[in-house]
Amino acid sequence: MTMRAEYTLKDREAKIAGESGECISGKCIFCGKELHHFNCHGEGWLLGAKVKGKPVEFLYCKNYDCTKGMGKAIWRCGCINDYVENVGPHCHACGCRRRDAKPVPE
Repeated sequence: MTMRAEYTLKDREAKIAGESGECISGKCIFCGKELHHFNCHGEGWLLGAKVKGKPVEFLYCKNYDCTKGMGKAIWRCGCINDYVENVGPHCHACGCRRRDAKPVPE
């Protein structure tokens, strides 16, 4: 049985935070918890989506209790460096469709 992930992008866009402007914060697209990016000693991972044709970044919890219901909502494309994580039908970085995603390096 495949689980369908419920998430929302409305009012959850990641923003640059902190006095130095180097930390990313936002609400988890799954549970709504306020997060800071993992690289800022936070509990969130970054992903992107195309919103009205433009790339937008969001956060989701690195906590398994939150993300265990994500099903196959999050997918990876190897179009830049290592890879980018996405939600929705298109890669937010290169614009390819999910089914045409570039291979992720091993």
